[in-house]
Amino acid sequence: MTERPDALPAVILAGGLGTRLGALTAETPKPLVDVKGRPFLDWLLTWLSRSGVRDVVVLAGHLGAQVAAFVGDGAPWTMRARVEIEPAPLGTGGALRSAQPLLPDKFLLVYGDSYLPIDYAGLSRAFAAADADAMMVVYRDRDGATGVAANVTLDANRVAVYAKGGDRPQTHIDAGVVALRRGVLADLPPGASSLERDLYPALAAAGRLRAFETTQRFYDIGTPARLEALVRTLGA
Repeated sequence: MTERPDALPAVILAGGLGTRLGALTAETPKPLVDVKGRPFLDWLLTWLSRSGVRDVVVLAGHLGAQVAAFVGDGAPWTMRARVEIEPAPLGTGGALRSAQPLLPDKFLLVYGDSYLPIDYAGLSRAFAAADADAMMVVYRDRDGATGVAANVTLDANRVAVYAKGGDRPQTHIDAGVVALRRGVLADLPPGASSLERDLYPALAAAGRLRAFETTQRFYDIGTPARLEALVRTLGA
């Protein structure tokens, strides 16, 4: 059997409430929503493992005990896994900041409701070769298939602007995967915070955020329509 290439450890943010999915998340955490007979998190962990990720930390929140029971020690995916459940919602930034003692010096940040089937070992190599504190996977959605507004402007291989909303036209979308150095989390304020508001714009403005452009679109399960788009894709 071919040896898997090495990839950086992954940290999965899996604490979202999933309120836009309605009854699907009334008693089931969003990462465990059924996708073609399997929990979404199973699809995600399977792809990460296939791409060479050997270690994963899952940061859970809402109904986190179910996530912890499902992931266990990671053995079903040939991984080493650990699940931490935050006692109160702290946002994407606060969850990472509070988990700093568990995190490696460099890691891949992945969202527990987003599926991006790319080469994570290749991303890890690109980040290792880059003189940067972070590297964001970006996607140009020319036909609007994702339904997500562009929030990134590039300058060659650098994210020059990161901003959600606003009137400025942008070209690319944050595809939901970022390679990070743990040290950048010190830039976040204590308590609740947002990576999208409190970290990424500052890293971009300081020239510390590189871009890893992909032609592979991402899928998320945040709404029933987007969940159905993923189901159709995986069924193809």
